Amino acid sequence: MRVRASRQTVLRTTSAASASFVLFASRYVHAEGAYELRHDVTADAAVAIGALALSVGLELSKPAIASSCFVCGRDKEGSDTVNSVDRAVRTALVWDDHQPANVASYITGFGTSSMIAFGITGAASNESRTLKFFPIDSLLIFEATSLATLTTQATKLIVRRERPFVRALIPERKGVTSDPGDNNVSFFSGHTSVAFALAASSGTVAEMRGYRLAPLVWGMGAASGLLTGYLRIAADKHYFSDVLVGALVGTAFGIGVPLVFHGRSRFDTGTPLPTAAVAQPMQIMSFGSSF
Repeated sequence: MRVRASRQTVLRTTSAASASFVLFASRYVHAEGAYELRHDVTADAAVAIGALALSVGLELSKPAIASSCFVCGRDKEGSDTVNSVDRAVRTALVWDDHQPANVASYITGFGTSSMIAFGITGAASNESRTLKFFPIDSLLIFEATSLATLTTQATKLIVRRERPFVRALIPERKGVTSDPGDNNVSFFSGHTSVAFALAASSGTVAEMRGYRLAPLVWGMGAASGLLTGYLRIAADKHYFSDVLVGALVGTAFGIGVPLVFHGRSRFDTGTPLPTAAVAQPMQIMSFGSSF
């Protein structure tokens, strides 16, 4: 009887341990999945495309609306009206030849930042075995970035701040720059806003999904955004305050839009364990109890 009781105890302990192992292993299978996020493809696409279309319209209206500055770099007497911080940072960072920095800022602000936001997020979803989520991830990133872009464009036309390189010109030269309609839209930096919106939205989406590569998405996106901001100052297109506000606004939309409108809905378990793997400990327990 004692041997029989000992065998039952061992088998029950073993079966309980097996069941615990299955539950423990299932947590790792769970971790290979990702959280689903609330979304409405039709509504989100409409918001994203609508915001982008309005942004393009505002961009085309710059020559008419921003033909003169509202916030100018000099007053009527010709005295400098730019704050000391913006002046000091410009002096320290501006390049003698502006064009290389200007071209590079387009590459990093729109090209590199986009490749990181969409490419690394796609890699993160694939690594978590939930590549099926990538199209929705891309839509949410696009939506947040489009809204940030619209806000940027509208603010530029309201504030109409004179660009730093224009402020440095004599009055007679200001009307004959390569793009006079772009002279008075310094505040705030659109390149920086877009770069940080892409970085923050992709990082937030990756974090909300539970992707293990989320820190990589955040890190690479932030690096691209910071480089873009630096290059916009080096190109003499923006002051430090333009870049700082652009980064803050882009980050606010990048984090806020996914968090407020696309919270987690339920947990996707990824690849479920085979039924036999769950049933086996139950069979062992049943078998053990028969002794």
